[in-house]
Amino acid sequence: MKRHSVSGRNELLVSAAALIGCVSITNFAHAQSAQPSSRSAAVPSGGTSEGDLAEIVVTAQKRNEKIQEVPISITVVTAGDLDRAGVTNNLDLTQMVPGVKIDRVAGFTNPSIRGVSTFINLPGADPNIATYIDGIYQSNPAAGTFDLPDVQRIEVDKGPQGTLFGRNATGGAIQVFTLDPSDKLTGHLGFTYASFNDKTVKAYVAGPIIGDKVFGSISGFEEKADSYYRNIGPYMQLNGISSHIIRAKLLVKVTDDLTLSFIGFGGQHSNANGQLGNPLDGISRAQTIPGAIVPTTPYDVAGNVAPEQRTILNGGSGKAEYDSGIGIVTLTTSYNYTNAHLVLPTFAAYVPAGGQYYHQNSPNQTYQTELDLVSPKYGPFSYVTGVAYYNDSQTFDPLNVTFNGPTVVSIYSKQTSHAYSAFGEATYQFTDDLSAILGARYNHETRGVYGNLYFGGFFTPTPPNGWVQDGAKTFVGVTPRFSLRDKISANTNVYFTYSQGFKSGLFNASAVPVTPSTKAPELVEPEKLDSYEIGIKSAPASWYSFSAATFLYKYKNQQEASGRLVNGVPLAFDQNAGKSTLYGADLEGKVKPVPELTLSLGIALLHSRIDEFRNATINYPALRDPTNPNSPRDNGTTSTVCDGVTVNPNGIKCDVTGNQLPRSPKWTANFSGTYAKEFAIGNASLTANIFHTARAYYDYGNLYSQGQYTDVGVQASFQPAAIPHLTLTAFGKNLTNNTVILGLFPQVTAVIASWAPPRTFGGTVSYDF
Repeated sequence: MKRHSVSGRNELLVSAAALIGCVSITNFAHAQSAQPSSRSAAVPSGGTSEGDLAEIVVTAQKRNEKIQEVPISITVVTAGDLDRAGVTNNLDLTQMVPGVKIDRVAGFTNPSIRGVSTFINLPGADPNIATYIDGIYQSNPAAGTFDLPDVQRIEVDKGPQGTLFGRNATGGAIQVFTLDPSDKLTGHLGFTYASFNDKTVKAYVAGPIIGDKVFGSISGFEEKADSYYRNIGPYMQLNGISSHIIRAKLLVKVTDDLTLSFIGFGGQHSNANGQLGNPLDGISRAQTIPGAIVPTTPYDVAGNVAPEQRTILNGGSGKAEYDSGIGIVTLTTSYNYTNAHLVLPTFAAYVPAGGQYYHQNSPNQTYQTELDLVSPKYGPFSYVTGVAYYNDSQTFDPLNVTFNGPTVVSIYSKQTSHAYSAFGEATYQFTDDLSAILGARYNHETRGVYGNLYFGGFFTPTPPNGWVQDGAKTFVGVTPRFSLRDKISANTNVYFTYSQGFKSGLFNASAVPVTPSTKAPELVEPEKLDSYEIGIKSAPASWYSFSAATFLYKYKNQQEASGRLVNGVPLAFDQNAGKSTLYGADLEGKVKPVPELTLSLGIALLHSRIDEFRNATINYPALRDPTNPNSPRDNGTTSTVCDGVTVNPNGIKCDVTGNQLPRSPKWTANFSGTYAKEFAIGNASLTANIFHTARAYYDYGNLYSQGQYTDVGVQASFQPAAIPHLTLTAFGKNLTNNTVILGLFPQVTAVIASWAPPRTFGGTVSYDF
């Protein structure tokens, strides 16, 4: 069977070849100066001379610690790194953090760290990479792409974070920290114009409100852009980008020991580029429909209805931090609301009769509360402990499937989660150099599922028969962690960490009963991952640092997506994917050989193998004569869930044991270099970013893939001496003009590929004070 792929450029990083043979490898934090922040934020510790790298402090273990002393693989991307790379949202972390890949699939954001990922995007099926913004967990993958107007830094914690972060951190956690209010009046205003009429405005202002007691900040972001796709069919509106967000913060220093902080935000992220796409290699059942227009070239699209993605998001949080005699006590509570409105094609083609589309409305509400205690050091002993409560409701309200115009199926489905957890980690310092961490988290989560599937069209926010509970299940798990760290020199630490990740079970949101049936929905069992990691972190000199690690993952019961036809209607379902083994190595290093030049390099090596998965869902191109394996394809697709022995007419077994895991390229590398110099007329800087990836598959059958490619971006900035607060910037992205898959949506009616932007150019004017 032919493997369908998209080939990219074959350039290799010149510097990567010399470092591939380095010792086992992972994690270095891009050390750049961060903005001033509150006690709970990670900032550089102490001052540095002009030729030195800044020291980075992180909060991956709920307390401020130097990154070199934390026995976890961590990459830190600062606001300066994001600016120099021209990053406006989190999708670009793929090119900045080794071992990370973030896809945008049909309006949903699917992160992957070291090959741990999921394709499930149904209500209640959270990603297995936990994302936090200012310490608040973000549960809805439809709101997983977020704009970055006021980011201080991003911490990527690799490997299971089950002890301190809990549920759904099977493969790691991505923590985004925004700027805190400052005690001085500061601000930023920037305007960017780029290819495809892309206009972006970012603004931020912060300062004292009442003396040295109350401080505030407000930030805003707005982006509008045209689509970079081409419509080759009859008239169809091409929706582009129309996003905005406002975030306000208030910081109150009640006493020297008690600080209160409040955050409120609201906005909309709308970017139809994840919905716009075409059938990869023309694989669509529209090929069998007379008069259909099936686009087969990247960036060419056709359809009957304009695809749409609009996610409304708002919410707020409050935090009280008290420095008591027994340690720092932190109480955090939050409320998040998101609502994703999506219009998704199933054929990715124009069909004369009207085509088939999903129209999805998905409101989501999340309440969270957590109480933490971070102790001081009692001689060689210290600890972190806490309790947490999580209440979440996600829905199809409804999901309508249309065919040739009218709605044929309406799915009302709601999945709720009520989760309680208690956790603790204790650190014991045996000697000045040797220490150990032992911790565990107890998770107790009850899932409920409600709703019905109706044949016919309904558009009310409540199902005709009301929200009837179809099933409930409680899942209990304990996730341990053990770390051993040895300081082998003044600036070098080695460590071993064993940790476990846990993602609770869930119900199939598309398998709610067909009214008036009382059949209970299908259940997907919890997934678990055991991780073993050995690493080294070192800063041998003030101008040079590196970190490296090797890891081994044993992955069980991965929760993955499948697809089926229900009375001729394509619907998404969930299933467990058996067992897998992943191992690899990462290296990150940074050097500042002269004060004007900063170079950084990251490499990630990964081997992934499915050890057992005998009933995978395979979406394969259909044959014109299904009884003859040698007959030509009609480019339609079909899918099946089978017993691991059955062979379809194309000779493909549903047993995918031995295949490579999706979103798991065997190696990736990223390089960044910045040269900055002060001249009489002003300050100038030039940054080059290079990213290379090996082939990555997008399905368990290893049928569809993105070929290897190299991406190059360049940015030049100038601050005139006459106007020192003004910065002028010019940039180019994807200069190699690769056609890169943004996300792949294999389903029973088509294998739909959406595409990342082609080569783009732009400029920014910004003013800081």
